[in-house]
Amino acid sequence: IHRQTQTLITNALHLRATWDSPFEKEATEPREYKHVQGDVVRPLTVSMMRLTSQLPYAEDGRVQALSLPYAGSSLEMIVILPQSLLGLTPVEAQLSRAYFDDLTSKLRLRRVDVHLPKFEVQSQLTLVNTLRQLGATTAFSATADFSGMSDTDRIAISQVIHQATTQVNE
Repeated sequence: IHRQTQTLITNALHLRATWDSPFEKEATEPREYKHVQGDVVRPLTVSMMRLTSQLPYAEDGRVQALSLPYAGSSLEMIVILPQSLLGLTPVEAQLSRAYFDDLTSKLRLRRVDVHLPKFEVQSQLTLVNTLRQLGATTAFSATADFSGMSDTDRIAISQVIHQATTQVNE
């Protein structure tokens, strides 16, 4: 934010949900997790949650997929785990809507023993170029008309930033 900023629009979404099949806090314990970065595998000790339950599960030779439904809703978290320790990069490269839909269509209830690390991921994306590619160009130009929001002439959007934090725990 700088002194020429006239308007700042923010948006927030907060989802605090419980698992349909909850992980018990007492079952969470320090365990080894293999962190892969490129071709380097580095063992880390993390807080690993554990759950044994009937859950939607599928595998296709390249990955294992698991649905972790949230209680009282149609929302779920889909976990995709490469079969190969160094297989995340190829899985990311092939991950498309069609592949995801095909994989999740194969999910079937199965008794599984789940070991999932507690984690938090943060991301920040600048969306101006993406919005322009989608056709929203006028809002970023000198011809933008925000007269319904401001009395100032020649106001335009200079930046759109999306920031998200995902925290997964019991």
